[in-house]
Amino acid sequence: ILGAELQLSLKYCANYNAVPPTITFTTIPFHPNVDPESGRPCVDFLDNFNKWNTNFTMTTILLTIQVLLSNPVLNNAVNLEAAQMLRKNYHLYREKVVQCVTNSKQLEAIAKDWDTTSIKFYEKSKEPSSH
Repeated sequence: ILGAELQLSLKYCANYNAVPPTITFTTIPFHPNVDPESGRPCVDFLDNFNKWNTNFTMTTILLTIQVLLSNPVLNNAVNLEAAQMLRKNYHLYREKVVQCVTNSKQLEAIAKDWDTTSIKFYEKSKEPSSH
Protein backbone atom coordinates (compact mmCIF):
# COMPACT_ATOMS: atom_id res chain seq x y z
CA ILE A 1 0.00 0.00 0.00
CA LEU A 2 2.00 2.93 -1.31
CA GLY A 3 2.26 5.77 1.18
CA ALA A 4 0.63 3.91 4.05
CA GLU A 5 1.98 4.14 7.55
CA LEU A 6 1.20 0.72 8.97
CA GLN A 7 2.39 -0.36 12.37
CA LEU A 8 3.25 -3.93 13.28
CA SER A 9 3.39 -5.63 16.62
CA LEU A 10 6.07 -8.31 17.00
CA LYS A 11 5.85 -10.66 19.97
CA TYR A 12 8.49 -13.20 20.83
CA CYS A 13 7.91 -16.16 23.11
CA ALA A 14 10.47 -17.89 25.30
CA ASN A 15 11.03 -20.49 22.53
CA TYR A 16 12.14 -17.93 19.94
CA ASN A 17 14.06 -18.72 17.54
CA ALA A 18 12.79 -22.30 17.57
CA VAL A 19 9.34 -20.88 16.74
CA PRO A 20 8.46 -17.71 14.81
CA PRO A 21 7.38 -14.49 16.44
CA THR A 22 3.70 -13.54 16.42
CA ILE A 23 3.20 -10.62 14.09
CA THR A 24 0.07 -8.51 13.77
CA PHE A 25 -0.77 -5.23 12.15
CA THR A 26 -1.90 -2.71 14.75
CA THR A 27 -3.13 -0.55 11.86
CA ILE A 28 -4.93 -3.21 9.85
CA PRO A 29 -4.82 -2.74 6.07
CA PHE A 30 -7.73 -3.70 3.82
CA HIS A 31 -5.97 -6.57 2.12
CA PRO A 32 -6.92 -10.10 1.06
CA ASN A 33 -4.03 -11.64 3.03
CA VAL A 34 -4.46 -9.77 6.31
CA ASP A 35 -7.07 -10.94 8.80
CA PRO A 36 -9.42 -7.95 9.26
CA GLU A 37 -10.13 -8.84 12.90
CA SER A 38 -6.75 -9.90 14.29
CA GLY A 39 -4.45 -8.06 11.89
CA ARG A 40 -2.38 -11.20 11.30
CA PRO A 41 -0.76 -11.41 7.87
CA CYS A 42 -1.08 -14.70 5.97
CA VAL A 43 2.54 -15.82 5.83
CA ASP A 44 2.98 -19.58 5.77
CA PHE A 45 6.16 -19.70 7.84
CA LEU A 46 4.62 -17.53 10.56
CA ASP A 47 1.50 -19.69 10.79
CA ASN A 48 3.05 -23.14 10.37
CA PHE A 49 5.92 -23.99 12.70
CA ASN A 50 7.02 -26.74 10.28
CA LYS A 51 7.77 -24.08 7.67
CA TRP A 52 9.69 -21.84 10.07
CA ASN A 53 13.44 -21.68 9.50
CA THR A 54 15.66 -20.56 12.36
CA ASN A 55 17.80 -18.72 9.80
CA PHE A 56 14.97 -16.29 9.01
CA THR A 57 15.82 -12.79 10.16
CA MET A 58 13.61 -9.79 10.87
CA THR A 59 14.63 -8.55 7.43
CA THR A 60 13.31 -11.79 5.88
CA ILE A 61 10.03 -11.47 7.77
CA LEU A 62 9.47 -7.80 7.00
CA LEU A 63 10.40 -8.16 3.32
CA THR A 64 8.00 -11.10 3.02
CA ILE A 65 5.21 -8.98 4.48
CA GLN A 66 6.11 -6.08 2.18
CA VAL A 67 5.96 -8.35 -0.87
CA LEU A 68 2.66 -9.80 0.32
CA LEU A 69 1.15 -6.32 0.61
CA SER A 70 2.24 -5.49 -2.94
CA ASN A 71 1.23 -8.86 -4.41
CA PRO A 72 -1.97 -10.27 -2.88
CA VAL A 73 -2.40 -14.04 -3.05
CA LEU A 74 -6.08 -14.42 -3.81
CA ASN A 75 -6.21 -18.19 -3.45
CA ASN A 76 -5.02 -17.84 0.17
CA ALA A 77 -7.28 -14.99 1.29
CA VAL A 78 -8.35 -14.49 4.89
CA ASN A 79 -10.17 -11.25 4.12
CA LEU A 80 -12.72 -12.66 1.70
CA GLU A 81 -14.40 -9.29 1.19
CA ALA A 82 -11.11 -7.75 0.03
CA ALA A 83 -10.32 -10.72 -2.22
CA GLN A 84 -13.75 -10.70 -3.84
CA MET A 85 -13.67 -6.93 -4.28
CA LEU A 86 -10.19 -7.08 -5.85
CA ARG A 87 -11.40 -9.74 -8.29
CA LYS A 88 -14.72 -8.16 -9.23
CA ASN A 89 -14.50 -4.41 -8.59
CA TYR A 90 -10.94 -3.13 -8.60
CA HIS A 91 -12.11 0.51 -8.47
CA LEU A 92 -14.02 -0.06 -5.22
CA TYR A 93 -11.13 -2.11 -3.82
CA ARG A 94 -8.73 0.73 -4.61
CA GLU A 95 -11.05 3.22 -2.84
CA LYS A 96 -11.03 1.04 0.29
CA VAL A 97 -7.22 0.80 0.18
CA VAL A 98 -6.91 4.57 -0.22
CA GLN A 99 -9.22 5.03 2.77
CA CYS A 100 -6.97 2.71 4.76
CA VAL A 101 -3.93 4.82 3.78
CA THR A 102 -5.76 8.00 4.74
CA ASN A 103 -6.67 6.51 8.12
CA SER A 104 -3.09 5.40 8.68
CA LYS A 105 -1.81 8.93 8.01
CA GLN A 106 -4.34 10.30 10.52
CA LEU A 107 -3.01 7.81 13.06
CA GLU A 108 0.53 8.93 12.23
CA ALA A 109 -0.41 12.54 12.99
CA ILE A 110 -1.81 11.45 16.36
CA ALA A 111 1.25 9.30 17.07
CA LYS A 112 3.59 12.28 16.63
CA ASP A 113 2.34 13.45 20.01
CA TRP A 114 3.55 10.18 21.51
CA ASP A 115 7.12 8.98 21.68
CA THR A 116 6.43 5.86 19.61
CA THR A 117 8.27 6.64 16.41
CA SER A 118 11.77 5.59 17.42
CA ILE A 119 12.83 1.98 17.44
CA LYS A 120 15.96 0.84 19.16
CA PHE A 121 17.68 -2.46 18.65
CA TYR A 122 19.87 -3.77 21.40
CA GLU A 123 22.64 -6.24 20.81
CA LYS A 124 23.11 -9.00 23.30
CA SER A 125 26.04 -8.05 25.48
CA LYS A 126 29.03 -10.27 25.12
CA GLU A 127 30.20 -12.26 28.07
CA PRO A 128 33.70 -11.32 29.18
CA SER A 129 36.07 -14.11 28.30
CA SER A 130 37.74 -15.84 31.20
CA HIS A 131 41.40 -16.71 30.86
